[in-house]
Amino acid sequence: MSKQPVPLTEKACFSLQEENQKLAETNTELQQQNAFLEQELAQLKRMIFGAKRERFVPADAGQLPLGLEGAEHLEAKPQKEQVTYQREKPKKNGKAVRLALPAHLPREQVVLDVVGPPEGARKIGQEVTEFLEYIPSSLSGNWYALST
Repeated sequence: MSKQPVPLTEKACFSLQEENQKLAETNTELQQQNAFLEQELAQLKRMIFGAKRERFVPADAGQLPLGLEGAEHLEAKPQKEQVTYQREKPKKNGKAVRLALPAHLPREQVVLDVVGPPEGARKIGQEVTEFLEYIPSSLSGNWYALST
């Protein structure tokens, strides 16, 4: 019991073409209406949920619109650049090195001797420490030598 296809007459073919054309026009109108409603919805969402300081202000009647409402924001992809260079790292010394005190400062020299050195001991050198002492309205350098 299969149905046999009915041959189309010229009149039936013409009516199908008219119906197809009407459907295409309706489809185009509905697509335009849909695009308009989507744009209107986006604008209303901005008005309701957007930043409160930037409320919608109706455009001036004399000002032409730019037509950028539906434009998508294109984000530029960051470009990667490889940079290579060489540098010399400064040497890390364990001790801080202080500069010598200026020569024009007056100095007080104090020599500290070892009390009761063992018998047969001899002097092999001395350790010198120099520091800056502040006396109101004057500066002086003190020089201490410890015999070892």
